[in-house]
Amino acid sequence: MTAKYATYEGSVETLKRENKLRTLKPMIPINGAFILFEDQKMLSFCSHDYLGMTDNPEIKKNAIKFLLEHGITASTESQDLYLSCQRKLEEKFSKILLRESTLFFSSRYEANVTTLSTLAHEGSQLFLDETSHPSFFSGAKQSVAALHTYPHERLDRLEQLLRKANKGTKIIAIESVFSSTGCIANLPKIIELATLYDAILMVDDSHALGVAGPEGMGFASHLREIDVITGSLSKTVGAYGGFMTCSVTLRDYLTSHNPVKTSFLFPPPIIGAIDAAIDLIPQMEGERKQLEQRVHWLKNSLRELGFDLPKTNTPLISLYYRDLDKVEEARKKLKREQILVGPTLCFAKQEIGPRLNLSLNICHMPDHLTRLVEAIC
Repeated sequence: MTAKYATYEGSVETLKRENKLRTLKPMIPINGAFILFEDQKMLSFCSHDYLGMTDNPEIKKNAIKFLLEHGITASTESQDLYLSCQRKLEEKFSKILLRESTLFFSSRYEANVTTLSTLAHEGSQLFLDETSHPSFFSGAKQSVAALHTYPHERLDRLEQLLRKANKGTKIIAIESVFSSTGCIANLPKIIELATLYDAILMVDDSHALGVAGPEGMGFASHLREIDVITGSLSKTVGAYGGFMTCSVTLRDYLTSHNPVKTSFLFPPPIIGAIDAAIDLIPQMEGERKQLEQRVHWLKNSLRELGFDLPKTNTPLISLYYRDLDKVEEARKKLKREQILVGPTLCFAKQEIGPRLNLSLNICHMPDHLTRLVEAIC
């Protein structure tokens, strides 16, 4: 190793000693419930593909159709050009979510970072729950706005901050379902505060789109007081990317003012997959009810083991442990039982961390849930 690599080599070796080195691990999906990982068939509770869309034949068929009609991609030197079929999908998506305009991004993360860093202009103030998704904090960091945080779900503290805020643009950004805890935000109360204090309200509906709300379109779409909805297209939609839907004015502001001049070009097969998925989601009420019943059973079983869980039926379940060692011990035990679970989440506040996340999907059968509960015991 030459001297020019010394800093990097030293950092990597330190991370290895502290067991903090992030490694990317290949796997092969078998179906929505199982993956092949490290030469073992593992029962997986890591996927947010809540309705099993990634293996849906109609979605695959439409992705192939768009591939044959429009090619693999639309290569262009201009960041302002994109496919007409994408424009049609944006219009369709906007109509379904009851908004004027939509933009697609390469990920939910990029959607949140770009939206917040652009809309939170100089002199504006941004208000975040302290357990918000990391993309919110990245967007806040890249913006020039003043950042205010409040304790998890403490809307009384949010109101105090709003009351004290100076004149100018105020932006409240919230997840409808918190990725960190699985709790559901009190959107009616937050809308009330946003209206009272004349604040822009942005809601990330990633973990609700497809599995909650009227026709499965999430918690935010039917609430017209919400100014901006963002979310993921790689969870229940089963495709790839993220989105932001809002008024035409905010869309035009974002496309003109975002600092990196983001390209919004999507590959045609992904456009086809999303197009088919959003047609299917409203028809899947039976699957949503079935998933809700399994979530209800699993949460009750976990409560009997002593876990304190919110009274919600979202398929994202967050288990609180008293210390990090207990979490890692549980993770290793589950892996020995050939069960994979989501990430360990750590927070500064003892009452909200550390946590172990589980994600259910429609492919998890009752015997899979029983196996999980017995392994956690």
